[in-house]
Amino acid sequence: MFGKYHTLCPDLVEDDTNNSGPLLILIPSPGLFDEWRNGGEAVRDVYNIGYEVFRVYPTDEQLQLLYQFQERRDYNIWSEAFKPNLSVDIMVAPINRMIFQKFLQQNYIKYEIKIKDVHNSLEDEQRSLFRMRSRSSGVVSQYYQYDWIQSYLRRLENKYRNLVRVESIGKTYEGRDILVIQISTDRSARRPIVLIDAGIHAREWIAPSMALYIINRLVENQVDTEELVAKVDWHIIPVINPDGYEYTHTKVKVVLILTYAEGGSGHLGAKITGTDCGGKTVLKSRTRTVVVLTQTGTLTCTGMVGASSDPCEDTFSGTKGFSEAESQALQKYALKYKKRIKMYLTLHCYGNLILYPWGFTKKLPENWKDLHDLAVKASEAHVKAGGEKYIIGSSTNVLYPAAGGSDDWMKGVIGVDYSYTIEMTQTYGGFIMSSVLINETVVRFFEAIRVFGKFVADMEPN
Repeated sequence: MFGKYHTLCPDLVEDDTNNSGPLLILIPSPGLFDEWRNGGEAVRDVYNIGYEVFRVYPTDEQLQLLYQFQERRDYNIWSEAFKPNLSVDIMVAPINRMIFQKFLQQNYIKYEIKIKDVHNSLEDEQRSLFRMRSRSSGVVSQYYQYDWIQSYLRRLENKYRNLVRVESIGKTYEGRDILVIQISTDRSARRPIVLIDAGIHAREWIAPSMALYIINRLVENQVDTEELVAKVDWHIIPVINPDGYEYTHTKVKVVLILTYAEGGSGHLGAKITGTDCGGKTVLKSRTRTVVVLTQTGTLTCTGMVGASSDPCEDTFSGTKGFSEAESQALQKYALKYKKRIKMYLTLHCYGNLILYPWGFTKKLPENWKDLHDLAVKASEAHVKAGGEKYIIGSSTNVLYPAAGGSDDWMKGVIGVDYSYTIEMTQTYGGFIMSSVLINETVVRFFEAIRVFGKFVADMEPN
């Protein structure tokens, strides 16, 4: 049936029906395209049926052959690390499966099928979530929606008044509060701050779960974490992109697996509200507040490496720096606590990576050795807890140029010496990580968080 389907720019997403959202890359025929744009249902049933995820193991030479698929809208690169000697996960539409498989075989590229049918995997996870929600209440027993997360933070504030304060750092496009929880045993002491955010990319559900688990351990379960709050204040934003996060839970499942939908915040999850792409509002993946260091050492906004000026691309840099309400909220909050923030961690998935600046150049920051050594210790703690070893390095050198990341901005503008992007590890499923794996994943990585926290606690006051 898929032989008659056509490839289409999938970024055209908004209609006014309750079921509106990004469909996948295949459209049955030009005649049905107009019906789809007007909210028709004929196309929706085929959105991710039969999509497979190939795990490819290219050599350096073979990797060059795979670069062509990065620019193809009918293929979706899941892996953050697109480097030699690392596996690459690529989601392939049914219409292209045999072609892609033949391409791999003809070029002697080793591969395996990681997910046989993405649609079925998503359906299985949805059924699992439904069962778990009916019987469990633990903070990491399932993926919670944003209303529950807000309520949880407020409950902690009411119960632990001497330790917890919750406030809104701003409103999203759709009017949701972006909540931060401040954990401090002595607010008058003006202690160093570890600032953590999660969930800027809407499909990366394990990141907010990790943030919630950190909160739980620091507030409710202090059996062995008292030292982490004795000398350090923790400011944690568990979901910095509530609109996009909620959208992935309630309106469209496929948003979990498509790059262009990964960071949606704004109207229907859109980062660039009102941007027209073929007559429809664009659902963007991420807004890059693109910054580069000039020769004078100041930071300027530009559309450079790793970012696109095309609003239909998932790396669209935005109309200007901090064009979105969510990034504006983080900017204002960081500026407010500029003198006290000593470490910044932004939580993502997946890829098994601990990344530090810079994302716009291969040059390394002056304290790169300190950044690297600390990340190694965090990875070692993760391994000791039963997890995998993390790949460590600057964003550009480990992955690819990606100007405008929040870790770069925190270091270059706010002056946070220790600024990291964490691509959390997953053993199976990529972005479709089963909820049954949440607990073991966050428990292991908390040992890395412990290393980071102890380091800040031991810093000399300045």
